[in-house]
Amino acid sequence: MCLASRVAALESPASMELAQRVRELRAAGVQLIDMSTGDPDFRTPPHIVEGAERALRGGRTHYGPARGDPELLEAIAERYAARGMEGLDPARQIVVTPGGKQAIFVTLLATLNPCDEVLLVSPCWLSYADMVRLCGGRPVFVAGDSRRGFRVTEEALERHVGKRARAVIVNSPCNPTGAVWEWEDLDAVRRVALRHGLMVISDETYDEIVFDGRRAVSMGEFADMRDRLFLINSFSKTYAMTGWRIGYVIGPAELMRGVLRAQQNTATCTAAFVQAAALAALRGPQEAVRTMVREYQERRDLVLGKVRNCSRLDCLPVEGTFYVLVNVSAVAADSRAASAYFLETGRVALTPGAAYGPGAERFLRLSFAVDRDSLHQGMARLIAAAEEAENRSGG
Repeated sequence: MCLASRVAALESPASMELAQRVRELRAAGVQLIDMSTGDPDFRTPPHIVEGAERALRGGRTHYGPARGDPELLEAIAERYAARGMEGLDPARQIVVTPGGKQAIFVTLLATLNPCDEVLLVSPCWLSYADMVRLCGGRPVFVAGDSRRGFRVTEEALERHVGKRARAVIVNSPCNPTGAVWEWEDLDAVRRVALRHGLMVISDETYDEIVFDGRRAVSMGEFADMRDRLFLINSFSKTYAMTGWRIGYVIGPAELMRGVLRAQQNTATCTAAFVQAAALAALRGPQEAVRTMVREYQERRDLVLGKVRNCSRLDCLPVEGTFYVLVNVSAVAADSRAASAYFLETGRVALTPGAAYGPGAERFLRLSFAVDRDSLHQGMARLIAAAEEAENRSGG
């Protein structure tokens, strides 16, 4: 007996391995600060919880439509219409899924044939490549421009388009880089996609978490991309709903029939009471979101100030999300060694950049989705450990 080769070939994600090590240390009584996870430290806003409670008391605990609750589908269409993407057909172009990750997975499952290639702008979220592999495809990493926050160039994409190229995945605001792509960055992707007949899967999970008055541009704003574009979004980060597991995918009606079939044959549907909570999130007050984003921006400023005052550390600008890529090449030879060093010496957990693909090997991803006290303590420990490494090396 043995595992299927498509699963046996997968490595345990570095973030999961780190989380397990954190649990082991805490179980042993070690007091550490975990700045590795992308889970907001805020509570889900009360009106969203109340929406779920009403649905539960009303008996919404049974199967629902595989596509999603019609009222929620309409609310999602309205959200994108307000962003300039008018004319969406909720009954044909949207599927609500148990999480944003599931939205990406069923999209890939519905559209990839064996050995199809998917271009990934690297560094990128660590699950993209393995989901492509699970669906029979082959991930092709395209290095982003490190001088521009790892945004991709048209020339770099063009060099990686092979005969089996099927799709490109983009993510803005980007996990792990914190970059918010401008119109011209996305337009470069658009031009390559149109030239070679590629699909574009645009992960816009962090589109509300942007700083300094920026606006996250959506790939959906390019009208000539509508027949080849899948928009992915989630309620997890915007509304502090990671454990609720709800997201959605928007795409061309003909191809969305395949996405729906993939959903029907895997998850069946998304929990009805969770969809009621999501509807309350979209239709209810948004002040809680603005409050969270203001707090994230202040934490961003705190982290960047601390890092830039440490001679052994450096970091990329952060325009959105709640992540910072910290350059630790002056501390350790590679990101895995650096992550282990800071965990064991400084008792602070950060994710090795190598987990996010080529380009991030010299970085650690720091999440500031932690409370202020923990953030202050974590930064103090990080800097102290970096300085200790300098003393050990003799300066």
